[in-house]
Amino acid sequence: MDYLRAHSLTAALDAKSKVSWKMANDSLSLIVEEAGSACMLDVLNPYFRDLYSADAAETYSKAYGFILAEIEKYRNQESKECLKLLTKYQSLKTYFDAHHGGWA
Repeated sequence: MDYLRAHSLTAALDAKSKVSWKMANDSLSLIVEEAGSACMLDVLNPYFRDLYSADAAETYSKAYGFILAEIEKYRNQESKECLKLLTKYQSLKTYFDAHHGGWA
């Protein structure tokens, strides 16, 4: 992230720096930061939705169904690792719920 941020602020004076600036900014637009400064690829970004085109709703639905199944799988588990996975899938569900409109 530091590398991308640094290049996104670079003055685009020549062809090489223009390409570096553009790629850094494009890359940053596809990354979302979670609370606590964790970063992830913004898989529900309109860029990716447009790539799926007519299959976007089905793709979203399959992914969301997988997330719900994993939450159910780990819901009644008590191991530290399972609780960690449950928390991650619940966070992912929140992310999917917030971006549902563009995919359904």
